[in-house]
Amino acid sequence: AGFLSTAWNWSLTRLASRMQSYLDSVPGEGVPKVKKQNVVDTVTKGMLINVLGLGSTLLGIQALVGVLVAKTLSNASANPFIQSAAGVYNPVLALDVFLVQAATNTLLGHFLSLVCSLWLLNIVGEGRGLRFQVGGVGGGGGGSGSPLSSS
Repeated sequence: AGFLSTAWNWSLTRLASRMQSYLDSVPGEGVPKVKKQNVVDTVTKGMLINVLGLGSTLLGIQALVGVLVAKTLSNASANPFIQSAAGVYNPVLALDVFLVQAATNTLLGHFLSLVCSLWLLNIVGEGRGLRFQVGGVGGGGGGSGSPLSSS
């Protein structure tokens, strides 16, 4: 899901460049507006991808932690609080710790992407983004300076 999320978020940058090309164009040049519903749908699908990625990563990290606990307990003696003799093999390797770190980094990436998507959906969905657009005042997101059209 991480690769899919990255590709989907890259498509958001392409959408943003189409909106910017409309803002930079001379009126009457024929550069089409981006429909507001298209932006909302794109952001919503990206949020669904990130939620699925968060869920699958949470399942994976739970399995990974379960395996690490099983490895640790399988090596424990009758009394786990007594230090074992020197040279005893410890089944928990450094690679296991790096796998936990990689899984938490994946969780963080999906979470940040989800937060940014929610912020963008809030800006576009309610029309609050008009202050960021050329011609800043107007209603509905379809004004003359807005790169979004309501229809």
